Amino acid sequence: MGAAMKNGKDETVGGIVMMLRGETAVRSFAGWLIKSGKSMKQHPPENIRIVPYYDRSDIVSASVGTVNRALIEGSMLVLIVLYLLLNSFRGSLVVLIALPFRCWLHSL
Repeated sequence: MGAAMKNGKDETVGGIVMMLRGETAVRSFAGWLIKSGKSMKQHPPENIRIVPYYDRSDIVSASVGTVNRALIEGSMLVLIVLYLLLNSFRGSLVVLIALPFRCWLHSL
């Protein structure tokens, strides 16, 4: 995209990988690495390295793990509270199973 300086000494070129709607950061970045690697094999440049500066895949993986843990803890809390209120394990389990489907249908 343009020339820049890295650490005030070396000249570098910066680029941005744009993510398409509905894609994940990991797949977008992996696809870019594969495409850029193929083009570099066809036209090998001299003294050029591709070094990612900011990779979001670790942040995205950690965030998904946090959301999964929160959903499991919340489901357990809902199960316990409904069991205490309804005094029926089957009834609270039916409501717990119906909640994700309700949210999924609402998002469509």
